[in-house]
Amino acid sequence: MARRLEHLQQLEIFWCGSLREIIISTDQGNIEDDIMTQIFPKLESLKLCHLQNLKRFCRGNQLKFSCLKTLQIWDCPSFKTFVSDSIMGIETHDDHIGEGNKSLEIDDHLSPLFNEKAAFPMLKDVKIDELRELKRIWDDQQAVDSFCNLETLSVSRCSSLLSIFPFNMSGKLQKLRNLEISACHSVREIIEGEGINGRESNNVVTTASSNLVETIPQFEFPQLTSLGLFNLPKLKSLYRKMHTTKLPSLEEILVSLCNNVEILFAANISGDDDKLKDRNNGQGEERRVDIQPLFWTTKDNTFHRLKELILRKNYLLREIWYGQHTSALFNNLTTLEVTESHQLESLLPYAVSLENLTILTVSNCNGRLKRLIITLPTAKSMSRLEGMSITDCNMIQEIIACESETQEVITFADLKFLQLGNLPSLLTFCSGSVALKFLSLEEVIVRQCPYMMSFSQQKSSAPLLKRVRSTCYSSKVADQGRWDDNLDNTIQQMFIKEVGSSKHLKLSESSNSELIEIWTQNPQGTFDFKSLVVLEICDCNTLTCLFTISMALDLPHLNKIKVKDAKLMEHIIVDERLDEEVLTEYKTISIFLHLESITLESCLDLTSFYKGSRMLEFPSLKEITVNDCPQMFAFAYTVSREQIVIEKTSRVADVFVAPFFNDKVVLRSLEELQLCPFIKKTILPSNKLQKLSHEQLPKMSYNFLNLKILVLEGFNFLNYVFPYSVAENFVHLEVLIIRDCENVKEVIAMDKFEVEGRIMKVFPRLDRMSLRHLPKLVRFCYGDSIEFPMLGILWMDDCPEFTTFVTNFMIGDEFQVDPNIGRNNSKVDDQCLFNDKTDPIDLSPRSENLKTRNTQNPSDPRPKPEPA
Repeated sequence: MARRLEHLQQLEIFWCGSLREIIISTDQGNIEDDIMTQIFPKLESLKLCHLQNLKRFCRGNQLKFSCLKTLQIWDCPSFKTFVSDSIMGIETHDDHIGEGNKSLEIDDHLSPLFNEKAAFPMLKDVKIDELRELKRIWDDQQAVDSFCNLETLSVSRCSSLLSIFPFNMSGKLQKLRNLEISACHSVREIIEGEGINGRESNNVVTTASSNLVETIPQFEFPQLTSLGLFNLPKLKSLYRKMHTTKLPSLEEILVSLCNNVEILFAANISGDDDKLKDRNNGQGEERRVDIQPLFWTTKDNTFHRLKELILRKNYLLREIWYGQHTSALFNNLTTLEVTESHQLESLLPYAVSLENLTILTVSNCNGRLKRLIITLPTAKSMSRLEGMSITDCNMIQEIIACESETQEVITFADLKFLQLGNLPSLLTFCSGSVALKFLSLEEVIVRQCPYMMSFSQQKSSAPLLKRVRSTCYSSKVADQGRWDDNLDNTIQQMFIKEVGSSKHLKLSESSNSELIEIWTQNPQGTFDFKSLVVLEICDCNTLTCLFTISMALDLPHLNKIKVKDAKLMEHIIVDERLDEEVLTEYKTISIFLHLESITLESCLDLTSFYKGSRMLEFPSLKEITVNDCPQMFAFAYTVSREQIVIEKTSRVADVFVAPFFNDKVVLRSLEELQLCPFIKKTILPSNKLQKLSHEQLPKMSYNFLNLKILVLEGFNFLNYVFPYSVAENFVHLEVLIIRDCENVKEVIAMDKFEVEGRIMKVFPRLDRMSLRHLPKLVRFCYGDSIEFPMLGILWMDDCPEFTTFVTNFMIGDEFQVDPNIGRNNSKVDDQCLFNDKTDPIDLSPRSENLKTRNTQNPSDPRPKPEPA
């Protein structure tokens, strides 16, 4: 029948679930070569779609589609090869009639879709979609005139495909204009490595470098105008080794979701295998960089026809161009879009010219892209830019960077639209001594740029601009915009409004030192900060104090304070002089009514959180974390450390005896306390170590009634943790972690008159307890008996002196270890870790995880971190 369809021009076969071959022979052999060439001699279009069992087009030795121009194969999951000979996939005709007679079928899973048995001299358009078992499209050898007219190739959703072209096929692709590859999750390279299938190639260029002869493959696609690479997670490069790519006609590049691509283009200098020798590192030195770009090219290569470069969701992309280049590299580029490339370090190479660019879009690049969005030479070339949108980039500090002190002028003659949105680190549009002229600018949107204090350091001119809006076009909120005579004044007023109403404020000298000055001076009361919820201080070398009490009273909504690497910070709050009206009104001052969290970290000069004589109450404070603040001797204190040092030595000694928490603060809601490390000797108040009357101790105990988590680490001068009079008030404590405290001898300190003759019930809700790396810990506490009714996890590690939880041997008036208690004392040697003084009925029912470890043996491995 096929012989009779000599005038057939279009053949489409859809949804034939049982179809296995398009043409079958009536005898047991292959159709003869001369007959095969006469079948469908005028066929121009062939579409095979949704054929679940189709394995091949036909069986034969040679098949030539003399007029076929369009080929589409879609959703044929079993289709592996177009033409199979008598050896590959051999079957009897009975296979198509019944299941009775089958001959041996040889596995052809590695067969390419197109081999030398099929010729397509006129084929222009090929679309391959959902051939899930296909591993190779072309064989290394093709018919001489096959695929030479190919113009468009689209390959998608071929999940087993490893590459697209064999190594020596690029010479046949001289007319290829459009290439699109998408959702092929196994593709690692576009051009298959040389020699994989035993073939050699002449497609190489020989160069001489350092007296060595090097061979670099060269791939040229002279007519390729459009390249699209979508959702290829394993794609690394065009070709796995050093090569040279020439794309002289390329006009569009779209690369999306290629998460293994780190560099788009790189200029090779020599044929050093997989290495780039980059001498353009600013010091004239040669460095070798192990990189593998998507395309290797040459430093003199220019994409003089490239008009659109779109890069989306390439999460590992670091650079668009690496290495040496000419200023005319992207001279005709009209559209540049980069979105969701979180590792991107720079947008474009230095001093590249973009004189024809009209649209620039950068969005969601939240990783390393900080300063050099556009360099000064590049910005001066962008005279035809019509629209610029920079949004959702957390690290960007400026759009145009200029480090020169020379007066410069940049004119954007055609720019009509400018959007800067959700740039939390942006300080200015343009730095340096640059005057900006926007001759056509009509629409400006600046939204969620809380630290943008100025548009530029020099005056900006925008004669057609009449407003600056703070919402995008898609917003349903009506925004009439704001205008204060000129662009610079408008941005400054928007900054004042933004900061004054800001809920999250971050002060850092490395990113916004001007804002720190505003915080400390607040000229003419311009900012009130009444809406502030979160305040972060990071990398600050100027502030010695963060608040006065009067400032603190003006922050009613503050919920979180975090101070890190504030090297000169001595106190967080200082009590300045208050007028008589305020003194009368506040005997105990309640401040930060909604403050729930305080974190202090790596503040080397911090001595106390609060310095003053008044009692402060933090009614909502739930969490305090202090880490690596070695000079901090009290949470609240009346004098500074320097004042103490210049007084008599006995006063200095008092500092180390005074407790970390005293009667200057009230923390009724505190739930979590983490402290490490200090030079303190005691943490909590005791009537022996602090001059407090018996009437004051119950008031202090209220600070810890709601405490649930307590973590103490690195207190090398600490002898004990709790006095019993305070410990018995920790009725809600659930987690207790004490570690790396060299001198702690017991957890709870008491005298025998406090507990004699009664069972102690401290920490009734304690669920997890960890005692680790406490070399002098002898016991948990003194007494006759103790209960832990809710204890579920006990973790002990490296407590070599620990003998038993409870003993009735006193440790001296000054809490020194009794000399009669030691490892060589018979009384201790006879004791058990858990004795009759630790109530087994109350300890054991919830003891799901009991772990003890003495790490005196250095060969023992360290245990896993304690459960928390």
